[in-house]
This record gives sequence, C-alpha cells and structure tokens, in this order.
Amino acid sequence: MLSACGFHLRSYGENASKIESLSLNCPSTSSWVLCHHLKQTLVLNNIQISEDAPLMLTISPMIQRSRVLSLQANASAAELGLSSEVTYSLVTSREDKINHKHTIHINNSYRHESSALLAKDRERDELQTQLSQQLAEEIVRQITVLNPDNWLEVEKSESRDTVPTQLLDQ
Repeated sequence: MLSACGFHLRSYGENASKIESLSLNCPSTSSWVLCHHLKQTLVLNNIQISEDAPLMLTISPMIQRSRVLSLQANASAAELGLSSEVTYSLVTSREDKINHKHTIHINNSYRHESSALLAKDRERDELQTQLSQQLAEEIVRQITVLNPDNWLEVEKSESRDTVPTQLLDQ
C-alpha cells in the first residue's frame, strides 16, 4: 500500500508559469556567464526567448564583491566572502513600463590559503560561476510565480481606448 500527502515544492515539477515568451535584454559583455545561464534556465522552464514577445526581461550589469571574513594569527586572510548582486525588471514591450523590479543578492565564502594561491584562484572563479548560475535560477523562479496577464490586459485595454479617440480627432 502506498500513500502520500501530495506536498510539492513550489517551482519544481511541471511548469506553472504564466509567461510563455519574453525578450531578453542582458549586458552580455559584462555579465556573459549570467546571461548564458539565464538563457539556459529560461529554456529549461519552457519560456521562449523571442524579440517580439509582449514582455521584456531586462538585466542590469552584475556587481561582484569580495571581502575578508576572517583573519589568521599572522593577520593574513583566512576566509574570503564573495557576493553577487543583480537587478532585473519585467517591462511591457509596447509601453516600456516597468511592471516588476527586484534586486537579488547571493553570498558565498571559501577558505583562503596563501600556500595554494593558484588552486584558490580557480576555486574563486568556480564560486563566481556558481553564483551566476544561482542568480539565473532565482530570477527565473521569481518571474515564473508572477502573473503578467493583468499587465498585458491593461496594455491591451489602453491601446483599444486610444484608437477610438484618435479616430474621433480626425
């Protein structure tokens, strides 16, 4: 006999996103890794990237910071912290009106040993790549929860309202 409570994690399993397609405005020169992961994550969530989509996802350049978290007895860095921050916004394509804007911060840390600098540089680069991937996944998770139907309906009704007034003016 098999029984279960039916609990499902949000944003896992079948895609319940109301967003089917969007255009992507991502600064690929400064945040290439983030843009690459974001495109992959959108495709995995069945969201098509199209230039003529009704919504545009705009990504700001990613800000990365590094700081010393703890010191060794000789005052050298024992642990370093990495943080990445990005702001995204969902904009209606016709009006260029920002409907949703949010900033995401992600932090991570690693041990720093002066005897293995090359290995630690590689570890830092790998952690920055992981932070970019986590940012992309978090952006997609947050936008799939949104319901853009209200924004698009307002846009459609406003465009219908403006047509008759333009005809009356002629």
